[in-house]
Amino acid sequence: MDKKFQQPQPRIRELRKKAGYTQEALAKELGVSKRTVWNLENGKTLPNLAMVFLIAGILGVAWHLLYANKGGEEHADGNERTGAGN
Repeated sequence: MDKKFQQPQPRIRELRKKAGYTQEALAKELGVSKRTVWNLENGKTLPNLAMVFLIAGILGVAWHLLYANKGGEEHADGNERTGAGN
């Protein structure tokens, strides 16, 4: 078995934009540099578990959505939202 484990592409950028944050504003909320946010969004740096929960809380989404496939979105309140009409 020669296959390497492939890290899922983060959705941080997409979710950040939906929440109305710039990289700079999110960086300030997280207490990190704008470069760190860029690295997180591009999969160059992996967040630790505490950072995952912090990012999710700031963006108002369930933590697992940062690396989930696109589709229905469950927000921090536990309610799933799948699009128009919900």
